[in-house]
Amino acid sequence: MNALLTLLLLMTNFICQVIIDVVTWVAGLFS
Repeated sequence: MNALLTLLLLMTNFICQVIIDVVTWVAGLFS
């Protein structure tokens, strides 16, 4: 159960990083 929670936390962190990268890229296009 603990390993599953750790994996979920890593996936959430990865997804948040991807979203931040995409937002930064889009902001760069429109700036």
